[in-house]
Amino acid sequence: MGGLVAALISVVFTFVAQGAAGNPVIGIAACCLPAIIGALVGVWHYTSNNNATLELGPGAKLGAMTGVVGGLVGGLLGLLLRLIGVLPGAEAQMETARQSMMDRGMSDAEIEQALQFSEIFTGPAGQIIGLVLGIVIFAIVGAIGGMIGAAIFKKGGGGTDDVAEATA
Repeated sequence: MGGLVAALISVVFTFVAQGAAGNPVIGIAACCLPAIIGALVGVWHYTSNNNATLELGPGAKLGAMTGVVGGLVGGLLGLLLRLIGVLPGAEAQMETARQSMMDRGMSDAEIEQALQFSEIFTGPAGQIIGLVLGIVIFAIVGAIGGMIGAAIFKKGGGGTDDVAEATA
């Protein structure tokens, strides 16, 4: 459940980030907040349904699993939305990035160098690399969110080291 929440928040943040291209605060929020919120929801759901308290380690494990699901579903949903034209494609993103860099006063050489680097992620192989990187980042940030959730959502009983049931 937390992974799906993270995926949906990620897609919504993608729309927001597209409108605020070049804003690093929006970019970081689009990357981190969905994974943290998804992990918090996952830990909350697990502790509420099982009336259990999770130690930090199992909370991190549950958060990382939530992050993997959120990163995978969100990444695939983002690719699908680009394919059907709901989100801007590679060319539109490159033009938006070019304009943003020009607005910041970057030289033509700097802009071309940055755009050449970003072309790595526009082809099919780049999309797969981006998806894998997104999953890894969501897993790491989700683990942090899971530890936060384990510290916040304490229920009856002692801590538990078993979160294998959480994936069921």
